[in-house]
Amino acid sequence: MLFNKNVFISHSSVNKEIAEHLSAYLIRVGVKEKNIFCSSIMGQGVGNGEKLNAAIGKAIRKSKLIIYLLSHDFINSSYCMEELGVGWYLAQYHKAMCFYLVLPDISLSELNGFVNSKIDKFSFVDPEQKEDIEFFGIEVAKRLRLKRPEHQIIVNANRTFFYAIEKNLSDLVVRIENEKLKEDAKKNEIDNLKNKIEQQAELIEKQRREKQIEFEKIEKDKREIKYRTIEGMFFLLGARNGISKKQFDSLEKQFWVKMLNEYVELEKEFENSYISIAGVMMQILLADIYSHIGLLEEAYERMLKFIELTESNFYPYCFDNIILAETNFADEAIELLKNKLQDCPIGVVRDSYKETLDFFEERKKKLLSKQTNA
Repeated sequence: MLFNKNVFISHSSVNKEIAEHLSAYLIRVGVKEKNIFCSSIMGQGVGNGEKLNAAIGKAIRKSKLIIYLLSHDFINSSYCMEELGVGWYLAQYHKAMCFYLVLPDISLSELNGFVNSKIDKFSFVDPEQKEDIEFFGIEVAKRLRLKRPEHQIIVNANRTFFYAIEKNLSDLVVRIENEKLKEDAKKNEIDNLKNKIEQQAELIEKQRREKQIEFEKIEKDKREIKYRTIEGMFFLLGARNGISKKQFDSLEKQFWVKMLNEYVELEKEFENSYISIAGVMMQILLADIYSHIGLLEEAYERMLKFIELTESNFYPYCFDNIILAETNFADEAIELLKNKLQDCPIGVVRDSYKETLDFFEERKKKLLSKQTNA
């Protein structure tokens, strides 16, 4: 019968021997054996014919004192945690008092979330802190309204209890140390794997960046080849005489515009690289194309760039295919040519610049005269 059992020992099956010695300790300090429920001890646990869960549930609800042997195995046991929850509930409504005996393989910090370590009282089952168990025994007797055990009885009970569980405590300590060593080894293994993965990832990223740089260089080289190819193609098509309207019309307009747009786009990237003869001639050819499609301002800008970049001789006929707006006096072209003349030594090149300058100044003079007469 369980109705007279008012002390309940809650423990993990792994800590069975310690629970048995704890029961013996309680008997030594005055608790009657028949009042103790400990599922590991025959006669103190589940009776014949009783169902385990029902018997344990009834016993814990009828108990005045619930003693928990807290360990790693305890908190990893769903049955133990259910018993802990029942005790917490009963204690809240003052139907029972809970005692917590902490075994050496667990610390209070690990119990956060299971018990209230700031309010509940704990005793440590530790040979170095035997007074904890002494106070525990006195408190149990007090709560059960038993005669306070004599000091010598408590001392002997403590000595007997710790002597009996010495190997159990030692095994727990060794076990937790071994587990910690295994955890540390596993952690080191994981850290090493993480380091290897990170190193591999860095190597892959480095190779990816190198490949990307290599790819970008190849792509840039391809674009420059295309850029120089267009220069060469246009140079062959136009040479120094530029592209006449007849030449322009002899091919589809889309051909010229497509080539022009491709070149202008590539020029943004490569215009600061070396300037080839074909690249210089491209300016006059582009000026011709812009003229033929009616973009006169763009044509004029390309003409100026041609004058600025050319270091060899050129003559007025180079500009025969360029159409300038009637309001364009070519002042910038005149200024560029004057500057070239100042730096150019006497010779054929200087003569060509002078002839071209005379051409633009004569054009300007005619335009001014025409405006005056109008």
